[in-house]
Amino acid sequence: MVVEVAEHRFEVRHGRFGLGDAVLYDGLAVAERRPFSERTVPFWVMEAGKEIRYEVDTAPQVPGRIAAIRRNGREVFLAPPPMAGEASPGHTGRYLGLPYDWRRPTWERVKSRMWNPEDPRLLAPKAFGWGYDVNLHALLRRLRLIRPPEPDR
Repeated sequence: MVVEVAEHRFEVRHGRFGLGDAVLYDGLAVAERRPFSERTVPFWVMEAGKEIRYEVDTAPQVPGRIAAIRRNGREVFLAPPPMAGEASPGHTGRYLGLPYDWRRPTWERVKSRMWNPEDPRLLAPKAFGWGYDVNLHALLRRLRLIRPPEPDR
């Protein structure tokens, strides 16, 4: 997420696999927020010969998202709350050719990966973690222990 305030560009880049958020000010990394630490990242910069304190609040529910920016204690940016189901950068994707999903697992996602009659794939991306899960329905169908689903008429 990139935010421009008073001709300055703020950005929070989510680290790979939850290794922290880097705060960028006009393209330069000025601070880093470690995982499980405070969500407010303070830093100081020189503007027109004066030292200015900025505080960037990150949104814990959506890594890489800026929730608020304060300049010398005064709020200069306040983001709207994240939309329900907003995708979070860095939580899903591919690394070394394998899929990963670091979102909190849900019963529906686990079920759709491990027992999915509509999916012919034997290997489906993991419901949580890095790699693949076995679609047990596809495995049993290939071993001819169960019949394929009948088409709707």
